[in-house]
Amino acid sequence: MPKTPFEKRRKLSQLAQSPSVFAKLRGYWLTLALTIALWRGKVAHAKQILFDLKRTIRPLPQFAQWFDRIQQDRPPRVTLAPTLKSDAYFVADREAIREISQRFQLQERDAGLVQCTGIDDRVFPAIEACLSDFVRNAFDTRKRQNPTRFADELHRAIVDLDGLKRGIDPDYSSPQTPYVYLTQYLLENAYSAYLAWFWVYQRGLLSAKFSVLDLAAGPGTVAFGLSLLLQSLGQTIALPELHISYTSIEKQEHLQFRGLQFWRYFSTEAAVRLRPIGLFFQFHTLDLFQYIDRSNLLPDQRFDFLTISHCFFADADRYEQSMAIYRQIIRDRLAPNGIVMLIVQWSKIPGRTRDCSVETERELLRRFVELDLGLELEWCRYVSSTGQRGKIDNFAAFAREHCPSQSKISGVAHDYLNESSISHYAIDDYIILARQA
Repeated sequence: MPKTPFEKRRKLSQLAQSPSVFAKLRGYWLTLALTIALWRGKVAHAKQILFDLKRTIRPLPQFAQWFDRIQQDRPPRVTLAPTLKSDAYFVADREAIREISQRFQLQERDAGLVQCTGIDDRVFPAIEACLSDFVRNAFDTRKRQNPTRFADELHRAIVDLDGLKRGIDPDYSSPQTPYVYLTQYLLENAYSAYLAWFWVYQRGLLSAKFSVLDLAAGPGTVAFGLSLLLQSLGQTIALPELHISYTSIEKQEHLQFRGLQFWRYFSTEAAVRLRPIGLFFQFHTLDLFQYIDRSNLLPDQRFDFLTISHCFFADADRYEQSMAIYRQIIRDRLAPNGIVMLIVQWSKIPGRTRDCSVETERELLRRFVELDLGLELEWCRYVSSTGQRGKIDNFAAFAREHCPSQSKISGVAHDYLNESSISHYAIDDYIILARQA
């Protein structure tokens, strides 16, 4: 059996070129499914079938070859104004917005609440498959080297990250903690980041050349969400030449490093199915609470976007201290007319309860954005999988019925983290766009 994802891909190619009887039967079945998908007008589904067919049998059947040639020769529809310079803003394309809104099943429940129960299956299966291979390969390698030590490291990592559910910061002392974090949190947080960048694009605030400063960035989740959105857009519109500079500040060096490792792996593996998105990375290992004393370690520049995703503290003292530091970083690092993008769990908005009124919610958000962060609120939505502000009795049952599953990464969690249930893509966050007051 092949041991690495690269060897697996080589083995699949060899099998496709000398197919077994089973592969031939599967090839016939996939060709039939391709024909039916095109007959029904489901082009995106047909592309996925074509990808599977290429891995199953070669040469492709005549009908599949015809569809493959059409896809390669078909020029993408250009929606950028021809007079725009390379750093000008995107023209928000209505068809691309409609496509993504439908895939995520976005429904406005009221002026401030959006329900989201879908996913863009053109890009998320690719990152989930790559993440599953990346983490499983790392776990398998470490387990073969020293099973006893690996078991101890994995146990410490699970216990360490379990504190996040109780508002306790992990210490990341185990070498396996970054991998456990990637398994448990990367996909769902990238899901939120994708939607945040989507609304940035929808509002016409995305350009071909921009810079991002991501605070408390973890493994670079905001960059993954941005990349996935651009890959989605690239399947509907012609993207210009992109110049994106992504800079992160993160306390945990190992979490940063594993995130960058996975980015490189994902960029290589997903190139089979997706257009690679070039981002220039700069990672700075820095504790936010030491920013005042060590700000000289960061590049002397201002950024078009400053992002804070899921890094707001429940503890009152740490909350006040972190907000003062965020205000200082915004003053120091945000470019004129720059955007601050916030992704905030509902429970981290001070005073927010499940049963608060819409009027109370608006006032709490105003205080959070204007008073605590010193910003001017430009746009905000509470995005919830349930479409409710209140708590539902059995969210697990709701997720199983309505939310997209994470079947591949759940297999890794089952085999190594003793998790028996299937994880789902779910969201319960405020997505906020703001500017300096």
